[in-house]
Amino acid sequence: MDEEPGSPQSQSTQSQPTQSQSTQPESTQPLPAAAWYPDPFGRHQRRWWDGTRWTNRITDHDTPGIDPPGIDPSPQAPDLDQPAEPITDAVFPIPRRKLGVSIGIGVAFLVIVGLCILIGIELTS
Repeated sequence: MDEEPGSPQSQSTQSQPTQSQSTQPESTQPLPAAAWYPDPFGRHQRRWWDGTRWTNRITDHDTPGIDPPGIDPSPQAPDLDQPAEPITDAVFPIPRRKLGVSIGIGVAFLVIVGLCILIGIELTS
């Protein structure tokens, strides 16, 4: 029986299966033996070929893992050496009221409240 897919050191001397080989070969050539081969998808060091198809068993530096075959590789991370593009459609700076206007409105409010209190005291007396 063939070696288990837990030992990436097992190598076959037969030709490496291609990415497109599946369970139904189109030619009459025999399929390569079950073994660890370089990952045809380019995402890992080796991928297990079970004799008929690529499996999800992979290994990198003798560390086993799982990665379904045929799925597109993950997107590339942004280049951190390049500065980000500036945001051009943002509204900046945010318009603010002047400090003097805010103080004036606060003083006017206090004067009105004070007058209302004085008028209320005079009406009740």
